[in-house]
Amino acid sequence: MADKPGTPKRKKASTSRKRTSRRRPPKPPQTQAEKLEREIFLQNRHHVQEHHSHDSAWHALPPGGISDVRRYATGYMRALAHKHHRLRADYLCNELERAGYVEMDLETALTADMESLGNRKKFYARRGLMVFGIQVGLKGIEEGMHIVAAHIDSPCLRATDHPLRQNYNQAGIQCMHYGGIKSNDFMNIPLAMYIHAALRNREGKLEERHIIIGDDNGEPHFFAPSAAFHYTNEEAEMDALRVLIGNRPYNDKGFNPKKTVILQAMNGLRRTTQTQITERDIEDADIWFFPAGQARFADLDKSIIAAPGQDNMATAYALLRGFIGTTRPEYTKLAIWYSGEEVGDAGAGSLRQNTFSDVVTPAITFLRGKESGHEHKGLRNGWSLFLDVTAPGSPSQMGLHDVKDCAYMGAGPVLVYSGGDTGAYGGYDSDPVFRSMFRRVLDDNDIPHHVAMMGSQEERIANASDIFHTTLGTRGIDAAISILGMHRGIEHVAAIDAYYLERLVRAFYGVKNHAKYEIPLK
Repeated sequence: MADKPGTPKRKKASTSRKRTSRRRPPKPPQTQAEKLEREIFLQNRHHVQEHHSHDSAWHALPPGGISDVRRYATGYMRALAHKHHRLRADYLCNELERAGYVEMDLETALTADMESLGNRKKFYARRGLMVFGIQVGLKGIEEGMHIVAAHIDSPCLRATDHPLRQNYNQAGIQCMHYGGIKSNDFMNIPLAMYIHAALRNREGKLEERHIIIGDDNGEPHFFAPSAAFHYTNEEAEMDALRVLIGNRPYNDKGFNPKKTVILQAMNGLRRTTQTQITERDIEDADIWFFPAGQARFADLDKSIIAAPGQDNMATAYALLRGFIGTTRPEYTKLAIWYSGEEVGDAGAGSLRQNTFSDVVTPAITFLRGKESGHEHKGLRNGWSLFLDVTAPGSPSQMGLHDVKDCAYMGAGPVLVYSGGDTGAYGGYDSDPVFRSMFRRVLDDNDIPHHVAMMGSQEERIANASDIFHTTLGTRGIDAAISILGMHRGIEHVAAIDAYYLERLVRAFYGVKNHAKYEIPLK
């Protein structure tokens, strides 16, 4: 019945209950993760103010895959004990020999009969600075080669030309930077000394020697001390990079006080190395200092590896294991481990020597029994992959990365499409069609990966792949592994990223037919 005009409307009786200040009880947890989350964390606070994430590569592992990751990580950490690039080259040669590869003398290979060459699994070492691994594929070389490169040198301290010093009752070795580092990151931490020199033994015979002091248990460590905190917090000058090697004077009080401590230190070096080392030998030698100690897991779950020199041993080791692990390649496979990347790809053992295209590729053509010219077809139809490292986004580096384009630790290998710096200057741009082809190879092999760049749009950080790809003339692409603390004294890598980078290399070498991935031009 309607209300009469002019009469006030009646208020409807409220059927809702009066609100109370009590909150609804939380929903009971549904999964094991939710139960653990309730048990561990406070429920009345947030742990992050701003959150950026990417799908984790850990979730891509098949059942039992964590054991495979830890097995790979253990082998990788053992390999990290080799810190200098000459020692790494020796390690690579030894591992290739263990896998059945035979060292190749190029002069012999270019003049011998095919029958006398025998094994088609070869490697070639160039002066302890560069290693090439080669296995002839089932297809003709003119159908294409699969070539992967990774550098083996790492940033460190290096002695100057006239390094011996004594002052304030302290003997030391004056050092400079090798590669892009900050002095403070290598000061006040334990250091190991590496010496490569021609030295006379106790009998007076001249020998080439590789000497390491400070990396084994019980051996002394070396230090480059910095100024006390109370004086300055600024970056140390290069002149302050002096590694202490002694404080005790020689046991002759009447000897020259300006040389007595350094004399005792050199006498101790003779005794330790069992050589007749002199100051002239020191000037001729290569003397390097690396952070001492072995690689370790950096978390309780054994998911992060902490060690010096992971730039670029992380990718060099992945290349080694992926190369050896591909046993019957359809396409001729090649691996290149080289030095000098940290100093601008310069000097002996670097990519600028063109050793691959000028010497090794003709030798491969000969091994295959082809005439000159097939090598160029093999390169023109070939695929190339350049391996290096990149810096991921991190809470400690907010503002240094573009959060939409940065790499993520633990998200699998990173594909780098443009290797140039700001404005794409000076880098290698991969072909868009080949990018699609390569990602389909990864998808076929269930390899998690993501595309990223290092730095921000205002300040992109370039890589060094342009020399490699453009010299070969192949269709190429770059892949990287995320490293926290790059070029610092200790660097950190996710074990899952290291594992899947090796799987990526295997997938690259294991392609059966290019035609499967070719995309026709419309």
